[in-house]
Amino acid sequence: MLSGSAFNFELLERYKTWLSGMKYHPRTQLQYVSNAKRFCAALKDRELTEVTQFDIQDFLILKSSAGAALRTVHSVFHSLRSFFDFLNLGGLLRYAPPRLVHLRQPPEGIPRVLSRSQVSRLIRAATNSRDRALIELMYATGCRAFELAALRIADINLESRTASVIGKTRVPRVVKFDSRTARTLETYGRRPQPRVCFPNTEEKTGRITLPLETEAPVEGKLVR
Repeated sequence: MLSGSAFNFELLERYKTWLSGMKYHPRTQLQYVSNAKRFCAALKDRELTEVTQFDIQDFLILKSSAGAALRTVHSVFHSLRSFFDFLNLGGLLRYAPPRLVHLRQPPEGIPRVLSRSQVSRLIRAATNSRDRALIELMYATGCRAFELAALRIADINLESRTASVIGKTRVPRVVKFDSRTARTLETYGRRPQPRVCFPNTEEKTGRITLPLETEAPVEGKLVR
């Protein structure tokens, strides 16, 4: 007979398989499974079928007390809600405990964006053609980091100055870029390239490494 902990992690593996089968983005899969795994570890030998909304509340309070921002707590909460919805719809639970938990909404803040001069500094700080092409394409199109991490050479059309990217909904969309970016991409494309357009990326998390050296730190989002 399985212990409570072994039973929980077997269900977690089934949940992981289901997320993959439903074609969730790899970054979303990693986030959901990681948060569910931490919750299962916190239960120790208690089974998931014994969990109540109060256990969910206690786990979120613990995250908040450890210094997590309210947006991070919301992210953990949504992961648990997805996990317990899976268990509930699978007939293992009579209800999904996270559905009985209400969180305060995080305050709406204005995102910090980079100015044109700051973006110019980033471009000038690029030490190779790969970094320069990446920054210019991100600035020209407004693409997310994980979208460019998955971009392939075949997805870019320099003649029409367009690129086909896949976002959170897994539905391809076409973005356009300017002639300057096209010239930069053309220069970058003259070198032998792998299948992925921008290598040295952490594809599981959708992060892209940019080893740039600027005169001063530049923080914010690339917005035209």
